[in-house]
Amino acid sequence: MTHEDLIQLKENLKLLRLKEIEQIFEPEAERATRENSSYIEYLARLVQAEVERKTDASIDRKIQIARFPRQWPRQFRPVSSASSRVKAAENQSPDHQDVSTDAKE
Repeated sequence: MTHEDLIQLKENLKLLRLKEIEQIFEPEAERATRENSSYIEYLARLVQAEVERKTDASIDRKIQIARFPRQWPRQFRPVSSASSRVKAAENQSPDHQDVSTDAKE
């Protein structure tokens, strides 16, 4: 690959917004040469890395848009599975009264 080809490839990757591929294609090409990887294996690694980067960026963006609080209010905090089992057992005990049943009577 000539120097001009390399520059053109980098420019095209920028235009296509393939940032991860732009950053890793050269070291991955060296790795492919060392490991005798096929072109398909090399390309698959590049595309997988780009998919992971874009997925991570999408998740990060959605979390920012959602504006999740740093501290969850007590009523919305996730409970541990042990606490859930205890509450479920309490709800099934014979002396437990269902509030919704009492309200209907």
